[in-house]
Amino acid sequence: MTSADLTIFCIDDDYAYQRYIDHSVGPRYNVEHISSGEECLARTQTGLVDLILIVTPLKNMSANEVCEFIKEDPSLKQVPVIFLTESDSKLDRDRAFESGADDYL
Repeated sequence: MTSADLTIFCIDDDYAYQRYIDHSVGPRYNVEHISSGEECLARTQTGLVDLILIVTPLKNMSANEVCEFIKEDPSLKQVPVIFLTESDSKLDRDRAFESGADDYL
């Protein structure tokens, strides 16, 4: 398996940030942009994913809720979830890890 065979779901509704992700990792990985937590949960039921990036904050559903749903699903719990955020709050960081995040950047 090559890196081009790996799929990354990037949850973010900001077009500028989507372009940044495409430029940064898009040439090496299959990046699928998802605009909401709800859409991510629906897509994980129908498609294979190797990594989930959650750009916080999200609208309508918190990143922590999305992460908890993913980590509670036996078929998805092994998928790494990384929070990408501008927040440097220790409370936000602690909550992310409590919800099952694998990393917080």
